[in-house]
Amino acid sequence: VAMATEHLPGVFGDGAPSLRQRLAYATAVLLFNAYPLPRHGGFSVTLDYTAELVDAGATPLIYPEGRIRQPGEQPPPFRDGPSMLARDLRVPVIPAGLTGTGRGLPLGTRRPRPGRVTLRFGEPLRVERAEESDIGRFTRRLEDAVRKLARS
Repeated sequence: VAMATEHLPGVFGDGAPSLRQRLAYATAVLLFNAYPLPRHGGFSVTLDYTAELVDAGATPLIYPEGRIRQPGEQPPPFRDGPSMLARDLRVPVIPAGLTGTGRGLPLGTRRPRPGRVTLRFGEPLRVERAEESDIGRFTRRLEDAVRKLARS
């Protein structure tokens, strides 16, 4: 699972991280099998590390919205990073529609609540030749596929 580095500025920012910050990062890595994915800059490092994960047989999970949204907020447009990774690594993307998480674990709470969470997978998508130079086209195609899965 890709994890935004902005949530742990003490670990990925300037200066030495505190013990608490290092423990929070280690816990996220261990519990969620997470790896850092910076939203701004550092793409070549992310690409290299993600390529290592793929070569080792892992299947990275990336949320293309780039952030958690507030209750009632419209879904933000997808970001191009996951599409660029798919293009550069020449790997398919499996769209997934996830619904019900806001009820099961509302933002700001620590304990999950009983409820139904649904996950639907679509057919794998590959970056087509025409999309290689206009990665936004692939991002929109991916977003359409995910939104349809989340509605069905």
